[in-house]
Order: sequence, then structure tokens, then C-alpha cells
Amino acid sequence: MSTPISAHMLEDNGGRKRSVEEQAKFVKLFRADNIVRDCEAVRLALLGRKEKEEDRKWGVAGQSFGGFCAVTYLSIKGLPEGLREVFTTGGMPPLVNNPDEVYKPLWQKVKQRNQVYYQKYPLDVERVRDILIHLSKEDVRVPNGGRLTSRRFLGLGLAFGGHGGIDSVHHIVQRAHTDLNVLGHLSYKVLQSIEGNQSFDGNILYALVHEPIYCQHHSANWSALHTKPDDKEFYWKQSLDCDNKDQPIYFTGEMIFPWAFEDYGELTKLKGVAEVLAKDAEWPSLYNEDVLAENEVPVYAATYMEDMYVDYTHARRTAGKIRGVKEFVTNTLMHNAVRAKTEAVIP
Repeated sequence: MSTPISAHMLEDNGGRKRSVEEQAKFVKLFRADNIVRDCEAVRLALLGRKEKEEDRKWGVAGQSFGGFCAVTYLSIKGLPEGLREVFTTGGMPPLVNNPDEVYKPLWQKVKQRNQVYYQKYPLDVERVRDILIHLSKEDVRVPNGGRLTSRRFLGLGLAFGGHGGIDSVHHIVQRAHTDLNVLGHLSYKVLQSIEGNQSFDGNILYALVHEPIYCQHHSANWSALHTKPDDKEFYWKQSLDCDNKDQPIYFTGEMIFPWAFEDYGELTKLKGVAEVLAKDAEWPSLYNEDVLAENEVPVYAATYMEDMYVDYTHARRTAGKIRGVKEFVTNTLMHNAVRAKTEAVIP
């Protein structure tokens, strides 16, 4: 029941318009450090009057970024006293100061998932090329008015890291290619499906602070863009210009690029805010390794070796710095296993 944040909500402050800088300052309140302070306020309201100390504690479970928040919870002196136990699934955060160290290995994981995709669906090499050629020539709009560019289409690769994600992207590619062959354009139904699989318009915080969630006293500076590998498959324009039609073009993963604030309908209203946040280096600390080393709260972590969103090596390193962590490590489950294969994660 959280109040949803939209471009209009950010700009409007009781009839007075917030400046871009004011909007950015407001958005900065929604990182893990403040999320766990909000959690503490809720805990005290619900349990603070319980007679027994143990009854005033609660357990928290965090999936993905929720796990990041849980580790921040364990890091702030005084807050772990309210925790009975902590569970994380695909949620051990990298203890870094900016996203660059995170994206370097994750780009390689995205590359691997693309290779799996095209090995499973080799005919999609040509289909994807045909779709991108069409999008590069036409001004195609999704139902909410946002632009469906080639670069945005390749963002569907965000799904590659979850169970069933590769198949869902193939289904869209197959339907879109059929539309082009039969109709000469993309049908409303296909455009609606693409828009429904790209959630940034309805989750603007995801786009605005995805990179800053890794920042401690450093700027994000569009990290995904400047850490992008040199592999030619990640550069769709050059790939389309070459004569080799058998060369696959790679989808991107959980990365936010500056152009997202030009292509997505709701995000276009927030381009200035995004630029301010990307340059901002005044991000407070999220983790205290000294406090984590003295942890007394039972922590149970599910860590996925094939995770495309949370780097496995960083996750194991972090778990090793939290006293008493018990880990379930597997190479058979993907990032969304707690939803897609719940019984394998929580028996």
C-alpha cells in the first residue's frame, strides 16, 4: 500500500512545482538506508509495546534488492537489535562504492545468457535482425506513447535471468516477426505485450535509482553505459551494417541507460532528474563491515551461481563478511526461484 511515485507526483508539491534538483533530492530518500529506517518505524508501531523483548523482534525476508536492504538493516548500529532472523534470496549485495565493479562481471553473465538464448532458438538470429531493421526505419510507439526503438527492444533481455525468461522473449520475437511478415507492421497486441514486459514506466524508482543503490560516496555516472564490453554483438547498429547475417545481436540485461529517459513515455518527463542523480556523488554509506563482522542475528542466504542480476562472486564475498551466515548455494536455480520454484528455496 505504498504511495506510488510518478513523474507528476515528484513534480507537484501541494500545488507548487518542485525543481529538478528538488525532485532528485526527494528520490534520494528511497534507498536501502531509509527503507530500513521506515521498517524500524513500522516494527516499533506494531511490536514496540510487547512485554517480552523477544516479542518485540521480527524476522525479515528479502528477495534481490530486498536482500540488499536486509544487509543494510544488519549494518546500522542499533537496528539489528530488532531482528530475530534474516532470510535473503538472490540478495547478498556487493560491498562496493559504485556500480562499475558490479557491471563488469554482470555484462559477462548477460553475454552468456544471450549465447544460451541463440543456441536454443537459432532462427531468432535472423528474426531479431529483421525486427531491429524495421524499428530503425519506423517511428514505432507502444500503447502509452513511448518509443519502441531498437535499443529499447533489446532491453527485453532483462528477462533472461529468470526461470522461463528466455522462452518469454522468444515468444515475443516470434510473434513480432510474424507480424512483420504478414502485416508489414507490429500489431497492437504485440506492442502491448512488449510494453507489459518493460515495467519502468510504472516503476520509475527502478529506473532512477537502480545504479545509485550501489553508490557509497561515489557517483553512478551511467555505469552500465561506460562498462559495456567491446563485443560487436552488443552494438546493434554496427551488427546490422555488416554483411554477416548469421551474426547474432545481443540483448541487454538489468541495465539502465541514458536513452531510457528518451524512449519510455513516463521516463521522458524525468530526464533532468536522472541526469542529476547520475552525477551526484553525495551518497551516504549503506554497509558497515565492522558491524557485520560482529553480527549476532541468524542469517540464511540462498545464493545462485547463475544469477544474471546479483554477481555470484560478490555475493559469496559479502556472505563471508557477515558473522554466522548459513548459505544455500546452487547452480540449478535462477534469480526468481523464490517465485518460480518456491518449494526448492523454501521447503
